[in-house]
Amino acid sequence: MRSRFRRSWWIGCLALIFPGFNAQTDVVFHWVHADGEPVEGGEVLRVGAWIDGVSRQAIQGPELLVDDEGLIRWPAVEDGVYTLEWLPWAWTILVEASCSQQGRDTIELVIPIRKTRSLRGNEAPVKYREDHPASTLASFNDFAQSMLDTLNVDQLLALGAVGGGGPEVEEAKRRLALATSRLDLRVEEDQHRFVAFSMWEDLWKEALVELQLGLGISAPVAGKLQREGDPRDWTERLKSPGWCSGWRWERERWWDSENMRTLPWRHWVSTGQSDSLLAHTSWSLEELHLAMWLGVEESWSTEALQWWNVRWRDQCVVAEMRRISDQAASYLLTGQSWADKFWMTPSRTLEPGWSGQGQWMVWLVVKEGSASSLREWSTWRDFTAKEPLPGVEWGILSVDATEEEWNQTLSHRTSTKELLRWVGRDPSWWDRLDILGLPQVILIRPDGTVDSHHAPLPSEGLRTHVKFRTSAGNSGPTRMR
Repeated sequence: MRSRFRRSWWIGCLALIFPGFNAQTDVVFHWVHADGEPVEGGEVLRVGAWIDGVSRQAIQGPELLVDDEGLIRWPAVEDGVYTLEWLPWAWTILVEASCSQQGRDTIELVIPIRKTRSLRGNEAPVKYREDHPASTLASFNDFAQSMLDTLNVDQLLALGAVGGGGPEVEEAKRRLALATSRLDLRVEEDQHRFVAFSMWEDLWKEALVELQLGLGISAPVAGKLQREGDPRDWTERLKSPGWCSGWRWERERWWDSENMRTLPWRHWVSTGQSDSLLAHTSWSLEELHLAMWLGVEESWSTEALQWWNVRWRDQCVVAEMRRISDQAASYLLTGQSWADKFWMTPSRTLEPGWSGQGQWMVWLVVKEGSASSLREWSTWRDFTAKEPLPGVEWGILSVDATEEEWNQTLSHRTSTKELLRWVGRDPSWWDRLDILGLPQVILIRPDGTVDSHHAPLPSEGLRTHVKFRTSAGNSGPTRMR
């Protein structure tokens, strides 16, 4: 029953992010290698739709298939931010109907030549048409980086952080003032290239504020760009990462204001006293919840989390969006979520991922080509064969990228009794496994909850850990990372 309920909730979340695919924009991707050659037909991009611009938690959406010309057609795309993954690379795109041409966007996705830094999440280049707001934003970011690099020493001189006589300091201040004037002219030129109250404009303002803070401008000119009468509702605003960042900056360190400094605001937050906070901040309930959500990254994060424990039932858009984000994240990290996916057996048949069968399950996650995976598998094999534990089943879970690599992994088996499964290079599977590095051990409880995504490796005391966790009295999941 629990698994069926979880799956129904998951489908409901997808409906919120992809509401019936009532489209506003048709998107065409041209997927190419760094040399311009198209990606081979048949490859698949997996889509993750951002729920909000605060947590940037994503829900997995459709899979997009590339044709022989390297083209992918994705019709009827809702406005929002999306992550496209082809492990280990990821492309972040923003789709907004107001910036499309006749209801269509054409975007180029490039696979870089450079080496990857991690197993996944390596950002790859995205190219828009020349007159697209994204191109204006990219040009501004280049302008900003050049300005910061050029004026780095001048800032230090003006602040007295490095040596130099009076004339040098005055010259540095003159150059900074000139840079500020150049920035004002650039702002006047660029602001008309963005649709007012659009997600692209929000991102541009975010980049502008970062530049101003980097230049030490005490009164950011971004304040001149604030317009009254934003027509977007709270759901639309929260889906814009630039708007969320802007809201944070406008109220930066609100708790240090003269109005709050002498008040017991931490106690109000930790005990969920919304009336006191609303009275002294003049915010709406929506804004108060957003401040608490952003507060989990501040020095008072403990109180911010306590607030959510008390006020999580509040009926407002921000609270509902945070509930969806939290539930999406927590659902992925459960054994039950595996039932939404399939894995391959050594006999080449597909079966549902969940296979708890009322006993403890220990999975060693491996990948062909990883020497440490083979070493841990060898240690694993020794103690599972010689010293089995009652009520515990052991298995090998492969995240190999190709069938050829999977075949190599199968060849390392010393007995067909060894339980092996293959999940492939699927980002949604990697989310469920919470893969941070390989090899990795996942411990599943008999009731289907994940006891740990990162249990000790076989060479680091796994057997002792499993024996302790499965003994009587150890009923709660661990929080090992």
